[in-house]
Order: sequence, then structure tokens, then C-alpha cells
Amino acid sequence: MRHADPKIENKFLKQILEFEHRTASVIKQKVYHLLGEPEVKKLEELDDETVGIAVKRLTLLLFENNIEVLWGDERDHWVKYRFITEEIFEHEMQDPRKEDYPAGNRMGQVVAAKP
Repeated sequence: MRHADPKIENKFLKQILEFEHRTASVIKQKVYHLLGEPEVKKLEELDDETVGIAVKRLTLLLFENNIEVLWGDERDHWVKYRFITEEIFEHEMQDPRKEDYPAGNRMGQVVAAKP
């Protein structure tokens, strides 16, 4: 069995420790807060037309804040609205607009919606 060069192994371990140190100090916030706590209506207050408009508005707001939602199969606006307001808004994450966000991941988070 071959062992790694001690200098390379040492450098690798130092990089891991540096990464752990940076991520340990990261402040995570709910997506709802990161978006500026947008006004949302209760599902019961919407109708077929307004729920579609609301989904488009929230999807654009998410995208403008570097959060993309991939829906997979086509879903109706009611499911999308519920998923955004009840699931995504409660998700905690690091602000992807901050300079200390992991390099190479400037798009932020991509959320794959489940059925």
C-alpha cells in the first residue's frame, strides 16, 4: 500500500481545517428573511388567477436572490405556492450574495421540488 507524500497530506489537512473553520462561523438564516420577508397571503386568500401571479412573483424574487427552484414534473400553481411559502421559506441557508459564500457556487442554492 502506497502512502501519500507527507507534505501533500499536510497541505490537504490544512485545507480541510481552513474550510471547517470558515463554515463553522457561517451565519445561516431562513430564506424568508434573506428575501426581505416578502408579503405573502395565506393560501385560502388566493384564487386561481392570483396564485399564478404570486408564484411568478416569488419565483422571480428567489431567482433575483440566487435561489433557483427546479420543479421537475409540471406542477400546478397551488402546489408551487405551498412549496415556496411552507418549505423553501423555512429552509436555512447562508446568504449566497455574501462575499464569503463558497467559491464556485455563486448561483447560491438550487432547490429541487419533490412531489
